[in-house]
Amino acid sequence: LKQRRGRAGRVQPGVCFRVLPQKYMERLEAVTPPEMQRVPLENVYLQVCASGIADRPGFLAKTPDPPDSGAVQFAEMALQDLGALDEREHDGLTPLGRHLAALPCHPRLGKILVLGCLLGVPGPCMSICGAMSVRSPLLTTQDQNKRQAWQAARMELVESIGCRSDHCVWAYIMQEWKFGDIKQRDLCRQLGMSFERMCSSMFERKHLCEALVMVGLLPNRFLWNEWFDQDKMPDWALVRAAVVGGLYPNTMRVERS
Repeated sequence: LKQRRGRAGRVQPGVCFRVLPQKYMERLEAVTPPEMQRVPLENVYLQVCASGIADRPGFLAKTPDPPDSGAVQFAEMALQDLGALDEREHDGLTPLGRHLAALPCHPRLGKILVLGCLLGVPGPCMSICGAMSVRSPLLTTQDQNKRQAWQAARMELVESIGCRSDHCVWAYIMQEWKFGDIKQRDLCRQLGMSFERMCSSMFERKHLCEALVMVGLLPNRFLWNEWFDQDKMPDWALVRAAVVGGLYPNTMRVERS
């Protein structure tokens, strides 16, 4: 916030407004911690492995702003749960781990993508991971009538695809966004979504597709071929299997009595 204060008077006298309560301002840290110390380290750990470094914790401890040792251990355990690590290999990675290291997303999302390609449902899985890579496009409002209309439209969408999975609904929404008859801004107004965040989700989807093509999991003309398959409804059971396989063991089963 103090950094932005300088923008107000750079070329002429100005005023800086901070739209937050003073008590919140006083709680903020004077200096933002380095990224290495405040973000999950799974991606960083994979890159260290892919570089052929044997002592990964030791290497990370020598960085200019070393992360906490507990964060490094947590990243290693998370990657082991994903099946990405194999100490018997020269780089400490399994074949899956090498694929995950080449993808520009969190390893859990990367595993969803890999499983989606293997199960023949790469398009929906890319849409799901694209939506999960950005802030949720769903909007909220204090207008009760508008909120009820959005909720009714969303439930109608759930019923139309015959699947109550949030992830599958996102895949269907992004398919409608790309290929549907309704205009994109009209779709956002109907379902209560942010147009800008939906655009960001689609950008991430394209980025992920390009990465999957580069690692050889998708053909070069996949995006072009999608236009010819736009009317096909995915097998949602396979899509859910890919999502569960990628997020496991961070899953839960709900039994209604």
